[in-house]
Amino acid sequence: MIQYLDLCLQTGRAREAKDGLHQYRNLSQSQAPQSLEVVIRHLVDQAEQKCADAQAKAEKLRQLSESATEAALTANVEDLDASSTPQSILLSTMNTDPEQTQRETSLVLPHLKFLWETYRAVLDILKSNSKLEHLYHSAALGALRFCRNFRRKTEFRRLCEMLRLHLGNLQKYGVTVSADTGKGKVRAPIF
Repeated sequence: MIQYLDLCLQTGRAREAKDGLHQYRNLSQSQAPQSLEVVIRHLVDQAEQKCADAQAKAEKLRQLSESATEAALTANVEDLDASSTPQSILLSTMNTDPEQTQRETSLVLPHLKFLWETYRAVLDILKSNSKLEHLYHSAALGALRFCRNFRRKTEFRRLCEMLRLHLGNLQKYGVTVSADTGKGKVRAPIF
């Protein structure tokens, strides 16, 4: 399963990864929930790492581009006493760099989409699994960190709505877990 998810990660196929996770959950949920936890943790960790690597690569390209621009500006300066040239003033007023936007779109955006889809799939798979509540909690925190770090307002709204729906379903249908009290099994709600 880990090899399958690595292949999905390399090719950027979030849909297939989600389908594979659903199938694997159906196979392992009752027999080996720890195996499901290992697979989910691996997928989330690898998706986060790929996203961080893509961001670092885009940042490195941006820095190389800026240093080349600065070198070109300093080579064309005729008055060494002037503290700022017209070109540097003009460049300092520009907020967006179209090359940077294009680099981020081509390098980072596919990994951001995959990571977001991974978080959504993991939360959906774990929403009713009481044995892996701690993993659901860490995935929810990771998704919240994702929204904060990448300033994703739309995804934040969707995440809040998804978490609200999951909590409402738990309260409404009351997923129960067996708890051994010494006198037999007692069914108690998990919240």
